[in-house]
Amino acid sequence: MSQLGAVYEVPSRPSAVIKPARPRHRHRFRDWLVRFLMIAVVIVALLGVAVQIILTTDLPRNLVVSGLERQLGLRVTASSMQTGWMGRSNLDDVTLALPLVEESFLQVPHLKIKHSTLF
Repeated sequence: MSQLGAVYEVPSRPSAVIKPARPRHRHRFRDWLVRFLMIAVVIVALLGVAVQIILTTDLPRNLVVSGLERQLGLRVTASSMQTGWMGRSNLDDVTLALPLVEESFLQVPHLKIKHSTLF
């Protein structure tokens, strides 16, 4: 189709056809709020994953054993530790011994611990 000979109607008031853009202040604020909330959710999720990874390492067991040694004044060993978010931990093969003695005077195969939650 050819545009030759086409008749275009020009409005007498151009403002009737082209409307000026209204400011989107309310939508802009809502968009930033949604972005902020999404970023906050991602950060909280990443922190949760990082804490869970730390809980699966030997770091909690080392902290508990060193704290017990300092408070009791005894040599404490534990083979493993499972800890959770809700305040329950388990220590396996716990032994207590005097600092200068090689033999332990107390051996516990499984020790259950209740503590405050991680939240």
